[in-house]
Amino acid sequence: MKILLRLPNWLGDGVMATPMLETLRSHYQDSAFILVGSAVVCALFKDYPNTTPIIDNTKQAKSRLLATYRLAQRIGACDLAITLTNHFYSALLLYLTKTPTRIGYAKFGRTSLLTHALKTPLNTHQVERYYHLLSTCIPHLNPNPPALKLLAPTLPKTSKRIGLNPGAAYGSAKRWSVESFAQVGAYFLDQGYEVYLFGAQGDLEVVGAIARLIGSDPKLINLCNQTTLPELIAMLATLDLFITNDSGPMHIATALQTPLIALFGPTDMQETSPWHHPRARLISKNLPCAPCKKRVCPLKSGGAIQPHACMQEITPEEVIDQARALLGLPL
Repeated sequence: MKILLRLPNWLGDGVMATPMLETLRSHYQDSAFILVGSAVVCALFKDYPNTTPIIDNTKQAKSRLLATYRLAQRIGACDLAITLTNHFYSALLLYLTKTPTRIGYAKFGRTSLLTHALKTPLNTHQVERYYHLLSTCIPHLNPNPPALKLLAPTLPKTSKRIGLNPGAAYGSAKRWSVESFAQVGAYFLDQGYEVYLFGAQGDLEVVGAIARLIGSDPKLINLCNQTTLPELIAMLATLDLFITNDSGPMHIATALQTPLIALFGPTDMQETSPWHHPRARLISKNLPCAPCKKRVCPLKSGGAIQPHACMQEITPEEVIDQARALLGLPL
């Protein structure tokens, strides 16, 4: 059997899709899977057996319609196709492959391109939304999605390690302040921990500012833009604790069951909180304006609520207290 999946575009969404993918793989054993998506999400699954990742570059083409048609011709007809993204072109891709069973959510005028156009479940976690797509192709589907799952290499661990992740690909509104991350990092350096700074290329300025505030210390290791995705996964698995904004690495740490503290401001914890992770602690101020889901804080100075208040009102002291509790240190 040949199964096509149009994967999500963002790293964290790709990780949150793993319960759906693992359930599908378990039900349709020995099937060949074609996974189409962004480069970073395809990289998550490049070593999975019976799996062919294909990077979708159609958005960069002069004619996306023509590029989508050519990609569909390259893939050919499958037995089953599911799109996890809600974009029109993802459904068009499934349609153009001439796959007889095409599943996705009824969004953005694409219902006619799908054989099974589902209504989007309301008030559910993103993991559950992806998983719900299987309800039309797996009889007697267990209503409870399993935990996140990633293949992770094993690295030796010889020290106590804290990881800080100040980045957030979605936008600046999700970021905790540089000063606060630096204060937490300096505290754990004083406690004898190695402190690792993580981030992508777009986070170099922010991470560099944190490193400068902390100052020179041999136990401070800046890995921003220094790791491949497999290396990032392997490093996160070695941490005693990961402190992070709502981000893709947060979901990777969840899949690895690395203890973590997640800082939430403008995003919806109900939709994107760590899934099935008993050693995750969420910190949110639950302000009236949240979750606004904006990339950039829309508030202006002088109002009843100050700009970025949802993140700035989270204090380093409360993060340190939560961290000490997770690490089993006396409060």
